[in-house]
Amino acid sequence: MPKENKSRYAILGLLSFMPCSGYDIKKMTDNSLKFFWSENYGHIYPLLKELEEEGLADSKKVDSGKGPSKNVFSLTAKGKKVFESWLKSAESRQRYRIEILLKMFFSSHLSVKEIVAKLEAHICEQEELLEEYKKVEAEFAEIPQKRYRLSAVITLDYGKRHAQMVIQWARECIKTVNSL
Repeated sequence: MPKENKSRYAILGLLSFMPCSGYDIKKMTDNSLKFFWSENYGHIYPLLKELEEEGLADSKKVDSGKGPSKNVFSLTAKGKKVFESWLKSAESRQRYRIEILLKMFFSSHLSVKEIVAKLEAHICEQEELLEEYKKVEAEFAEIPQKRYRLSAVITLDYGKRHAQMVIQWARECIKTVNSL
């Protein structure tokens, strides 16, 4: 059975907030979803075309004010129904590809010093991510709709807790490795 393309739901979800061009979708993905979901233009535009062909989105040409007109897509009633059905469905089991864990699995080929250095670098990355989350949290405070703000805060909280857990895990690993 082919793997379902979940990107279509990310795009439908963004269209549920407001009508968007492909550029708007990319910008929102890069600003709001980037910590847990990414899309590229080469994927967004074909999906928008598919969603329109399936009757899940409509488009209209809008003057961009800066050059050629742009296509702005809106969610249709059918698209809203499909999106909400997906929201209510069970999540598929996630398969993770976490490079630091792959490297730790094979770390017996490294010296203790090299392992510790990798873990310390990973801690720094996670601490930088926590700083980025603080900036995003300030932006979320400006979201006027209470329900959208709550949804944003919930996903941000997951990211913060995950980063904190990874930092704690890496520090414990350093202790374990240094005790060898």
